[in-house]
Amino acid sequence: MERFPYRNVRFLDLEEGGFHNKADWENPSLVPAGMAMRDPLVQGRYDRNFELLVSLFEPLLSDVRAVFTHNPWGEYGHEDHVQVHQATRAIVSRRDTRLMVPAHCARKSLAMMRKTARSVDPHPFSLRVDRQAALAIKHLYEDCGCWTYHKDWMPPEQDVFLTVKYGS
Repeated sequence: MERFPYRNVRFLDLEEGGFHNKADWENPSLVPAGMAMRDPLVQGRYDRNFELLVSLFEPLLSDVRAVFTHNPWGEYGHEDHVQVHQATRAIVSRRDTRLMVPAHCARKSLAMMRKTARSVDPHPFSLRVDRQAALAIKHLYEDCGCWTYHKDWMPPEQDVFLTVKYGS
């Protein structure tokens, strides 16, 4: 991870969960661990992965007052993203921590967004994107075989975010 453009990042040394495309995106269900999986055996692994993420995130988020993470509908339709959101939210919702998520939604994740949109403040805000760092991260992910988005993706100049509402 020497090639990562930021030095203040901690890596958890986890392999990808392997949950991509294991849920029913046309009729999705939100569960505490993220999404309901089609296969009960996969659901068991997914639930255990959630507990692992919570245990790893808990000490890292103990003194943090603002967190950017994946959104509750999984951006472009990735079950791991929904799970990371749920694990992060489970921790920071008990604290005085602001939780922000990207406003991105894809056709695949639209049904999940409809089910979870009430959990975010509908007033977006935007931030400038460090395009050079974003491209460096994309290339690093591609080199490591973990890029899961469009190959021709280019970072925007600005990105749009939403703030999560607790109790929703």
